[in-house]
Amino acid sequence: MRLWLSPHLAYLKKTLRMLGLDVRIRSKSRSGWLPNDRFIHPDRYPSWNTEAGAITLKTETEAEQVREILQALDLRPDPDRLLGRCLRCNLPLTPLQSEDLAPYRDQIPVYILQTQRHFNRCPGCGRIYWPGTHARNMLARLQELGLVE
Repeated sequence: MRLWLSPHLAYLKKTLRMLGLDVRIRSKSRSGWLPNDRFIHPDRYPSWNTEAGAITLKTETEAEQVREILQALDLRPDPDRLLGRCLRCNLPLTPLQSEDLAPYRDQIPVYILQTQRHFNRCPGCGRIYWPGTHARNMLARLQELGLVE
């Protein structure tokens, strides 16, 4: 299932992607829409979308809105999927084995190559991810919002 956010809710995109959800911003065109997809829009703006499965958010804060989405879809954050998507491209990350790192060594700082063992790569934009302080800060942010334990 893909979640399509109203442009008014674009600020939720990264948080939902950190939770491992496939999230896109919806324009008025329906390109790429699948029957199982859900459209999410805020209550304070009239929706031009009357499709079945649309979710109208009544809350105002980021944490409340993400909880409302998870509850409406009966989803629970899967610890194995946290930080499993590219925050830029929205594609699932693919693990890189140590023997696969050679072509990407110029994208990874030397200190990181010396201290980290687990790397992931976005098949779309080519960004390399590792479990450094940025990942820990994102997980701490999800915990602070009360979205993960």
